Amino acid sequence: MHRTGLINEREDRGLYAALAYGVEPKSPQFGGQEVSEVPDGPSTAETQIACAIDEDGSIQVHGVTSHLHISSTPRNNPATDFSTEPQQLLHTEVMKDQLFAFAALQRQRESVILGQLRRGINIKIELDGLPVELATHLLDLHWNRQHLAYLLTYRPAIFDSLTNNGPYVSKLLLNAIYYSSCLYSDRIIFRSDPDDPATMGERFYNRFKELLVQELDRPSLATIVACLICGATLVSDGKQSAGWVLCGIAYRMIVDLGCHLSTSSQKDPKLLDSRLTATEIEIRTRIYWGSFVTDKFQSLYFGRQSALPPTDARVPRIFLDEYEELENWVPYTDPSATPQDSTTSTYRQQPQYAVSTFQLHITLAEIAHAIASTFYTINSIRADRDQILRRKQEIQLDLDDWMASVPQHLQFDEENDSPPPPNQITPYTTYYTLTILLERPFFSTGHLSSLEDESSQSTNEAKCNNAAVRIWRLVDVYKRAHTLRRAPYLISYATYSAIVVLLNQTQNDASEYVNCIKFFWSALQDLQRGCNSGLGKPLRILQTLMNRLGQSIPTGNPAETYPTTQYHGTVLQPQISANASAEQAVTQRCEIASQGIHRDTQGIDGMLQENLTNENWQDNSWVDTMTYGQGLLDESLFGLFTTDQPFMLGFDQNF
Repeated sequence: MHRTGLINEREDRGLYAALAYGVEPKSPQFGGQEVSEVPDGPSTAETQIACAIDEDGSIQVHGVTSHLHISSTPRNNPATDFSTEPQQLLHTEVMKDQLFAFAALQRQRESVILGQLRRGINIKIELDGLPVELATHLLDLHWNRQHLAYLLTYRPAIFDSLTNNGPYVSKLLLNAIYYSSCLYSDRIIFRSDPDDPATMGERFYNRFKELLVQELDRPSLATIVACLICGATLVSDGKQSAGWVLCGIAYRMIVDLGCHLSTSSQKDPKLLDSRLTATEIEIRTRIYWGSFVTDKFQSLYFGRQSALPPTDARVPRIFLDEYEELENWVPYTDPSATPQDSTTSTYRQQPQYAVSTFQLHITLAEIAHAIASTFYTINSIRADRDQILRRKQEIQLDLDDWMASVPQHLQFDEENDSPPPPNQITPYTTYYTLTILLERPFFSTGHLSSLEDESSQSTNEAKCNNAAVRIWRLVDVYKRAHTLRRAPYLISYATYSAIVVLLNQTQNDASEYVNCIKFFWSALQDLQRGCNSGLGKPLRILQTLMNRLGQSIPTGNPAETYPTTQYHGTVLQPQISANASAEQAVTQRCEIASQGIHRDTQGIDGMLQENLTNENWQDNSWVDTMTYGQGLLDESLFGLFTTDQPFMLGFDQNF
């Protein structure tokens, strides 16, 4: 089994240049192990097996079993024979400089052209008929939030294509972005029915479906990105099946276009503009890794195995354009909104570190795949005990390596540091979620519980409790700094995972965690009111679980709300005594959590409107209803939509 880790930048640059120019790369090492489960580039033999090279040098992904496979060898071009490391590094640096300059130029052009359009100057630009002011509002929202999650949309190429009829944007992609950004917008104009929030962005989704039919016959990079963006939006918006299928189309197109094998078109660079070649390399790299991360995290969200096998990919893990790395981030402010949002006015801008943050997400996605494919498959219950425990230890080391490898500029102390941009908080919540997922199968109620003794199970549960508390602290920081209005579904999944693992402790001494559970329940409601309206079914499932355990649902106002304008310089929680035991520390942190619950519950389904002050919550009498064997199973974490728990049989599951 391979261990994951971060690639040394100098080694990876050499690998990238080697792959891009046809030189067979050497695998870098990390701690005596190969860096990643995803190899860095196809060897000549692998190319012969997995694909064919057309006469013009382009990749056709037809393996040797296909009647479309052509036995061929990539042409050697003396002009691109960069076999020595200095030459590889030199050409990589040239491409990096080209892309950085291209990005800077396009950003200037974007500002000038959009400004001219706002002043009524007639400039040719494709926005699929949407007025300039509305289109720029939605595009700005996209660049400010969803884009930073997976870097799927390469901004310089998209704007260049918008103004020059280029290949990297299409009406389909535009409508995917419009639909996605509507979930982040507060403008009622984007609702088909002004009185129905569920119709937000509906017209763009309908337009997307209309255009998709025309694009299925001609896979393209723009169509892949469009399907991934729209698919992820559908998942958040409560249309999970459509989102899953749409992302599946994108994964198929990725293979069809060979994005999983190489980021180079393999065409003779003497016949092409060098900037275009570098641009396509960068776009294909971002598309593959963006889809990889989307696939692995959606598999957790759905509780299904992922679609893109890491072992079949040969794409270097480096991004040549680092323009967005040091670009400052501030919360988006709608220019038409009044009064100005108080949180936005007080937030101190910070570098968004988009590229290095996304690199952290890639490693976490690899670890997520390892956990899901090892411990959450049917075969796991028949696997050899020693093999399973050895793999668990290896993955734990991978998680430890990840935390140790976080660069200094991304390290964050939620108790003392000012809140970073939202994209920098999500990797930490994901890390603690994966910690929970790694341990849950070995709980006393887990399907692998027989593989560890009671002492180990107790240690596992303590580790999960602490992970849940860390998630609370991070979500609390996120909520007070940015609100949960525009939080991604990874925050939803982390919150759900934390509340479920704490509910599991009701068998023992759940009174210690009541306030934590209240906070998480309130956070899930806030998330549903925002971009995650699809949480309705998971919330109903959670309600059923909690009611089955004899617990009432907290939905109201248990304590005062944090003032959103005073998070800077404010101690996020009282200091915990240095003499407190680990268990006491967890308890103290959980008790503090109730201070940050939001008051507003308008817009939530009627089932969320129950009385918070129910006596069961005050005297913890619901704990007495618990009997051994009724704890939450680990499967309730592997997917937010799981309803087949043994103790739920007989309940209406048609939510």
